[in-house]
Amino acid sequence: MGDVASHHRCYVKIRHYPIPLTISLIGFQGHPLGVRITIFDDESCSEAGMFLFCDERFWRKIITEPPRKKKFIELNRVIENYNLTFVLKRIGYQLLRKRLSAGIRTEHGLTIVVNADRPVDSCIDQLENYINLSTVVSFQQALG
Repeated sequence: MGDVASHHRCYVKIRHYPIPLTISLIGFQGHPLGVRITIFDDESCSEAGMFLFCDERFWRKIITEPPRKKKFIELNRVIENYNLTFVLKRIGYQLLRKRLSAGIRTEHGLTIVVNADRPVDSCIDQLENYINLSTVVSFQQALG
């Protein structure tokens, strides 16, 4: 069964109404699969979205000390073994939201377009194309 390790919900204004935009980190059996981005179209009562696959080797935590035994609490293994949740919560959701802000169009209902200067017509892409070291550094420099 799939696990949602983390999610972020915000509202975007389209036609003067707030529309929910949800970004979720999806995992399966303790391994991250990717990030699902969905927007809800209130006129047609449907969702449109895209999925960003991730390379789990890029996000795996480097373990320097042996893990402690836990008696009662069992954490989600995606959160426990990978840095992806931490990066998404710190800056990743903001980066994705910024890339999506100019890219929501309303031609045939609502669709998600990432980065208006490089539109993506496919609903599947690679997460590392959007969140990598250079995008994080440039985003931090823009914030000051």
